[in-house]
Amino acid sequence: MATVLVVDDEAGLRNVLSQMIASEGHKVVTAENGKLAIDTFKQIVPDAVFLDIRLPDMDGLQILEEFKKINPGIPVIMCSGFSDVESAVQTVKKGAFDYISKPFKRDEVISAARRAVEARGAVSSEPARVIQKEGAVIKKEGKKPVNMIPFVIGIAVVLVSIGIFIFAKPSGKAFLYNIPYENPTALTWDGKKLWASDWITQSIYKHNIDDKLSIESTVQIPGSHPTGLAFDGQYLWVCDSWSKKISKRNPDSFLNEIVGYTVPLLEPSGLFWDGLNLWCCDAKEQKLYKFSISPSGLTVQEKYSLPARYPAGIFFQGKYLWIADSETNKIYKMDINDPNSPVTIYSLSQFEGKNAKLSGIAYDGKNIWACADGMQTIYKSSLKSLKKVN
Repeated sequence: MATVLVVDDEAGLRNVLSQMIASEGHKVVTAENGKLAIDTFKQIVPDAVFLDIRLPDMDGLQILEEFKKINPGIPVIMCSGFSDVESAVQTVKKGAFDYISKPFKRDEVISAARRAVEARGAVSSEPARVIQKEGAVIKKEGKKPVNMIPFVIGIAVVLVSIGIFIFAKPSGKAFLYNIPYENPTALTWDGKKLWASDWITQSIYKHNIDDKLSIESTVQIPGSHPTGLAFDGQYLWVCDSWSKKISKRNPDSFLNEIVGYTVPLLEPSGLFWDGLNLWCCDAKEQKLYKFSISPSGLTVQEKYSLPARYPAGIFFQGKYLWIADSETNKIYKMDINDPNSPVTIYSLSQFEGKNAKLSGIAYDGKNIWACADGMQTIYKSSLKSLKKVN
C-alpha cells in the first residue's frame, strides 16, 4: 500500500481526489495549505503527492521546490485549474512528475497515481484509508475516506436559508442566478422546475423558477458523480461518469433509485429525453447514443459523431440538437438527421474568459439554461440572444 499526500485548500476537492486515490488501495493523507503540506511531507515521506498549484499561503511552485529539497525522488503531480495549465506545464519543467486539470476525471487521476507510485516503487493493496490533517491533529478514519460532503451541504443549506449567494442579475435578455454550489455538472427542465447537479457535493438540486431561483430540495447521493440529468415526464434519469451507469429515480424528496443500467460509454455525460427515447453523450468518445427503453433495459438504437470536443450537455429543439462543449465553452446546433448540414456555433459571453467549463444546458421551450463547472451561477437566456460565432 502506497501513501499519497493530497494538498488542496478546498475541502470538497480534497475529499473527491482522496476518494479516487483511495479506491486504488492507497492510504491518503491530506493537507489544506502549503506550510502544513511541507510539515506533513517531512513527517510521513509519501510515495507520491498531488499538489494544487494555487494555495492561499504559498505558490505551488514554491512548495514543489521545498519538496525537491527535502526528497527529490518523490513524484509530485500538480493540480491546475482551467487557466493554470500553462503554469502547470512550467512546473513539470522544474521537476514536477506530471499535472492534471480540474475538474478531475477519475481515470486521469488513477492513471497519474499509478504511474507515480510505480515510479516510486510502491505497491498498492485493497484496504485504503484517508487521513485528514488539520493543524497538528491527524484524524484516522479507518477504511473509509473522510467525508466532508455533509459539512459542505450543511453550509450550503445555511447560506440558502439566510438568503446569501442567491439573487438574480438581469442582463438585457439574459439573467444570471447565483447559487450556493460551485461545481454544477448538469441541468434539466421538468416543465415546472429546474434540476441541477454538482459533482463535488455529489448532490442534485431542485430549483423553483422565481426571482432567486430558490432551492426547493437537495438530495445527496454519496459516492456519485452526476454528469447528466433528464426528466421523462414521470421519473428523473441520472447518468454517472464514474460508475458508467444511468439510473432511473423517483423525483421525490429522496430520489430513490428505481433501476440502474450500466451503459457501454467511456464517459457518459449529458442526458435528454425526447418523449420516446433517452439520449446520452459520451464525452470522451465524442459520440451521442440513442437508447430505447424497455423492461429489459436500455438498448442502443443509434450512435452519432458530434462536433464538440468534450460534449457535456444536450437538448433537442424540434429537429435540431444543441450541444454544450466543455472544452471550448461553445454551444453547437446541428440537424442530427442530416450529417451534411452546416453546424452553427454559439458562445455565451458570461462564460468567456472565465476559469470555468461549460458543463450543462437545458431548454424550457423558450429559454436556454446553462451552467459551468467552477462558477456559482446558472445562466438563462432566450435562444435569439445567443451570440453566433460562425
